[in-house]
Amino acid sequence: MIPIVCPLLGSEEQEAVLRVFASGQLAQREHVAAFERRFAEVCHLREAVATSSRTAALHLALLAPGIASCDEEISSSFSFVANADIILLVGVTPVIVDIEPDTYPLDPSLVESALIPHSNSTKNITTGEGGIVTTNDPEITQHVRLLGSHEQKECYYSGCNRASKYISIFR
Repeated sequence: MIPIVCPLLGSEEQEAVLRVFASGQLAQREHVAAFERRFAEVCHLREAVATSSRTAALHLALLAPGIASCDEEISSSFSFVANADIILLVGVTPVIVDIEPDTYPLDPSLVESALIPHSNSTKNITTGEGGIVTTNDPEITQHVRLLGSHEQKECYYSGCNRASKYISIFR
């Protein structure tokens, strides 16, 4: 059996989660922006946009200007059906490529033979349910952010900072 989920949360990760809870800002605020900047930096890219799911990241990336004009999108045989569903939803043909049986990433030799000039996206993070879109193009970033926020240009403000009093139940 291949383990699908095996979360590794050390004390540093637990403290980070508690800091976010205590801030009362659970969605698309300073902590997310810091994560996006750091993730882009690690990937040696200019931009990163965090999303609620990997499916959302793929969907938004394929809707970005110039991306969905591709003919085919390569996807892993070791993935949830939502990948192929989203690829089909935007009118692109999914090309399913097998994995390396011992390590599970896409088999590079099969990817090379499946590539056509307009194949263009990768999945470079697994976060349980979260996803992220990375790019060097600020226009794509802006488009993805607007689509991901339902065209909302300012952060939703709840006025709620009461989360800190509930943090003690997690300790």
